[in-house]
Amino acid sequence: MSGFSLYEAPPPPPQTGTTPPPAQVTSAVPAVPLSLPGAVPAPATPALEIVWQGELGAGQTLDGLLNSAGLETAQRHTASELIGSLYDLRRLKPGFRLTVSADERKALTEIALEVENGGQIIAALGAQPSVRREMPEPEVVIRAAETEVRRSIYGALERVGAPTRFATDLELIFADILNLRKEIGGGEQLRLVWREERIGDRVVGEPVIDFAQFDLGGETYEVIWPKDGALRNFIYRDGELLQSFRQPVPGARLSSAFGPRIHPVHGGRRMHNGVDFAAAEGTPVYAMQDGIVTFAGPRRGYGYLVEIDHGNDVVTRYGHLGSDLPVKAGGKVERGQKIAVVGNTGTSTAAHLHYEVLVQGRHVSPLDYEWPIRPQSPLADPGRLLARLEGARDHLAEALDASGGDG
Repeated sequence: MSGFSLYEAPPPPPQTGTTPPPAQVTSAVPAVPLSLPGAVPAPATPALEIVWQGELGAGQTLDGLLNSAGLETAQRHTASELIGSLYDLRRLKPGFRLTVSADERKALTEIALEVENGGQIIAALGAQPSVRREMPEPEVVIRAAETEVRRSIYGALERVGAPTRFATDLELIFADILNLRKEIGGGEQLRLVWREERIGDRVVGEPVIDFAQFDLGGETYEVIWPKDGALRNFIYRDGELLQSFRQPVPGARLSSAFGPRIHPVHGGRRMHNGVDFAAAEGTPVYAMQDGIVTFAGPRRGYGYLVEIDHGNDVVTRYGHLGSDLPVKAGGKVERGQKIAVVGNTGTSTAAHLHYEVLVQGRHVSPLDYEWPIRPQSPLADPGRLLARLEGARDHLAEALDASGGDG
């Protein structure tokens, strides 16, 4: 190519019979300095200055972005190999930022690729190529908003700067109770509180909704979503528990409801025999109840699947799992036992868990199926249920006061 080189001169080819120094893969753990008698202090790391920045375009490859940065073919190859050793390049998305930095002599160059959640994969090109991953600690920011629904929940959220994706979250959580699109007539009040992770002034990852109040038809509906590590959702109507359901993935959000839908891969209207929970690959998946594993392995469409017989003609299925399954057919599992991790196998467009419940061989809505209530369950104690709701209301009120009520 005709672009500039980020080295002063291309590195010389290795001599016959010799092997070039291997690349080093490291984590962002600081080295511990050694103090030995007579040791000569190592030279300080040269200061680097940013020489180029750009973002990945739609359909663009990492090599194409590196080419835009002016790297020569050998440098692009090395940088791609290093970054690819720590990050699956198939997960690249438009908008990922690339920063190229170099020292004064161009003897050391760093290529930093910013990926999900503010993380960076940094490849160092020089005499000893290396790569490392850095994950800055994001700041958790609590936000809240109050808005009037006129024509749609989406529009109401957009007006106050709240994540419009929450419109889908609300529709899915109410899927077995209300058809919000048909029920909305205009004038309904919506109040909600959510969490964002930020690095500087940038939001990283997906905002997470914690609690919502929705005035509809003279009644007030309130929803408590599970926080990180929790598994149970709560839906109240006028202060009384209306529905509660446990989910197999902690802190995940519903991404597709039970019932007919347009298939995301095959197209056309088809029955969706379960619900989907969006979560990162590797997120633990837990058994919903005691039972015996009747299947564990790949199955057409499902990808890697675990099926559990819970007795009394009740069966659960967990699909699109990671390939490394810790359970086997014939094994016993207990409620809350880890049986797999979220994957992206089978007929799937993104990492998620597909979860089904079958009763007497027929699919039922997993959100509407009632598992036996244990004595330690919050459902067995009305006082705990009310205290949970009051705590969520206080959290919303405080967040609205802090934000001025408009997000």
